[in-house]
Amino acid sequence: MGVVFEAADLNLSRSVAVKILIGSLFGDRTALSRFEREAQVLARLNHPHIVAIHDYGRLGGDGAYLAMELLVGVSWRNELKRLGRIPPATAAVWFEQLLSALSTAHQAGIVHRDLKPENAIIASSDNVGAKLKILDFGLAKMHAHGTSLTETGVVMGTVAYMSPEQLRGEPTDERSDIFSVGIMAVEALTGQVPARTPDGGISVSALHRLLDVRRPGAPADLPGVLLWCLADPPNVRCPNVGGMQVGLVKALRSFGETASSATA
Repeated sequence: MGVVFEAADLNLSRSVAVKILIGSLFGDRTALSRFEREAQVLARLNHPHIVAIHDYGRLGGDGAYLAMELLVGVSWRNELKRLGRIPPATAAVWFEQLLSALSTAHQAGIVHRDLKPENAIIASSDNVGAKLKILDFGLAKMHAHGTSLTETGVVMGTVAYMSPEQLRGEPTDERSDIFSVGIMAVEALTGQVPARTPDGGISVSALHRLLDVRRPGAPADLPGVLLWCLADPPNVRCPNVGGMQVGLVKALRSFGETASSATA
């Protein structure tokens, strides 16, 4: 929906990132509404692991822009490409930060609906170290909002990371984000997204084989945690981010400690 530029805020003498609606969508009411919705979502979320918004405005010709904090770092996707697989200890830190941010969003009634490695930046800082930031709330859903920009039966998101209910065009909630994070976890550990069944679910046997081959020595509880987060239907899936934080991050830390001991 948009293109992002590095820009200078002349009034406050600071560098910012400016996201501008692409020209082909100028005048498109739905696109403009989504852009405005993204600004409203970011304005409601104040969290160290969510990109901060500075300003929003309309442009001539029925366009719009968002001014956000400028992040220096690399995307989760690029790090995954560089490393092939994310070390468990590193993954534990990243998922702890991502889930902390997601918890704040869900408590505010906001579902991201497009979580994937491209939408997370690992921002570097000389003083603090690597810090993850969630980006791109363009498809976010606000439960408290009176109207919906997505019609029932319309599929929106990134197919590889979408929950089965998203793929079917059904209503989504916080558990849809949990499913997407579960896919990210499998990919982080193995370098591959898990195989899907014809109805959009996860193949249990394929997931076990993938983990056994790609991550031998993984703790016994890790596949169970992942399958809980990737369950279909949603009513048997991990119900909230708090449960995922406890299960997934704990298993990743345990895996990281085991890996460190084995190489010591």
